[in-house]
Amino acid sequence: MSTAKAIAIIAGVGPGTGAAVAARFAKVYTVVLLARSASTLSSLVQKITQSGGEALAIPTDVSDQKSVDEAFRKVKESYPGQEVRVGVYNVAGRPKMQSFLDMTTDEWAAGFEIPK
Repeated sequence: MSTAKAIAIIAGVGPGTGAAVAARFAKVYTVVLLARSASTLSSLVQKITQSGGEALAIPTDVSDQKSVDEAFRKVKESYPGQEVRVGVYNVAGRPKMQSFLDMTTDEWAAGFEIPK
C-alpha cells in the first residue's frame, strides 16, 4: 500500500458517526480504521475504496495497550515514512445526552470510559 496522501487514523469506527467521519476524511487522506468489529471495518473499507479512497482496517481494542501498539506497528509497516496528520478518537463511552456546558466533571469523564 503506497500513496502520497497523509494518514488519518480514526478509532471507534462503528456504523454511525465513526463511519461518516472516516468516509469524509477518506476524500483527502488515506484512512486507517480502528474498531473491535472486523465486519464493520471490512464493509467500510469496501465503500471507501469504491469511492476512490484508500483505507486500511485494523481490528483493535483501544482499551488494550498491546492491541493499540500492534495497530500502530501495522500502520508503520503498511505506510513507511508517511505522516499521520489526523487522529480521531470516537470510542463510545457512556455519553450523556445533554448540553456540554451543563455536564459535571464525572459525566464528562464517563464519556471517555471504554465499555468492555
